Amino acid sequence: MTPEFLLRVCYALIFFSVILGGAATFGTYYYNDIIAKKDKSEINDKLDDIPSKVLDNNNQNTDKIINVLDGMNDTLQEIAETDGSNIKTLTYPSKGEYGLNILDRNKKIYSPGTYSMRVEIPKGQSVTVKVKGDNWSYPLFQSIPGWRSFDYNLSEKSRKFKSIKPGIIDLEIHFTDASEIKIEVFENDSTKPNWEKEMTVK
Repeated sequence: MTPEFLLRVCYALIFFSVILGGAATFGTYYYNDIIAKKDKSEINDKLDDIPSKVLDNNNQNTDKIINVLDGMNDTLQEIAETDGSNIKTLTYPSKGEYGLNILDRNKKIYSPGTYSMRVEIPKGQSVTVKVKGDNWSYPLFQSIPGWRSFDYNLSEKSRKFKSIKPGIIDLEIHFTDASEIKIEVFENDSTKPNWEKEMTVK
């Protein structure tokens, strides 16, 4: 082989190397771009899906909260609008908004838990309840207005509650542990209890 021939072969190899290098460079750029676009598309799809899932969950939770609030609002509205004119006699129902009614004369055995102190008062009448004993409490903030607490007696661990309006009034009250609790009920500003009840919490 002559030097001229070998030189031409070298030129040919250099030419093909340039072509292959260019093709490799283009291929690397081109396919990297395709992969990047694909990854970006998948990420965008996932990101687009997140708000819809969050929105669905929020909508479900919001619907549940709205339903609960609507129910509470209806109850509170009914109680707030009752001025006692449609109530004929003082009534102590067996249940209240928070549970069994401790003013139910027939029930005397309770377990630790949350209860109601509910009474339905005709217009022009009033009720005062004295609660005496250990292991009971009540939230200072009440969602249903109607009772005013006063006359706390440390020695006998008692407190009085007086109705401040006619209609349906209720108090959230808690029995926290086993104990003996006594209630005295004074109707229409009576100076002596109209009736009493001793309760056992166990």
